[in-house]
Amino acid sequence: MTSESLFARLDALPTPDVRPENRPHTKLWREPFQRTRLFGPLVTRSFDRVIELGVGEIVDLIESWSYVAARPAAEREQLRRDLAAILVAHTGAGMVALEYRTEVDLTRRR
Repeated sequence: MTSESLFARLDALPTPDVRPENRPHTKLWREPFQRTRLFGPLVTRSFDRVIELGVGEIVDLIESWSYVAARPAAEREQLRRDLAAILVAHTGAGMVALEYRTEVDLTRRR
C-alpha cells in the first residue's frame, strides 16, 4: 500500500458526526463571528514548530484523530499496520520531523 492510498482511505472514512462547521480547516466556524456585533474582528496568530516522532508515535497520533478513533477496532488495527508499514518503508523506522503550525484566533467582546 502506498502512502497516497492510505491517506485516500483515511479521507474516505465516514464522518457522520463531524459537520463541516466543526472542521477547523474549512474556516466555516468563523462565519458567526463575522455576522455578530458581540465581538470585535478575529485576529489570527500562528506558531510554527517541528516535532520529531518515531513510527509508533506517528501511528498513535493519527489513531487519536477523532474520525479514526471512532472506527471499529479491527479497522483501526488494519490502519495501524498499513500506516506503520508505509512509514517504515519511507523512513527506515527512524525519526520523522513533522512540521506543525498552530493557529490561534483571538477576539474581544465589544
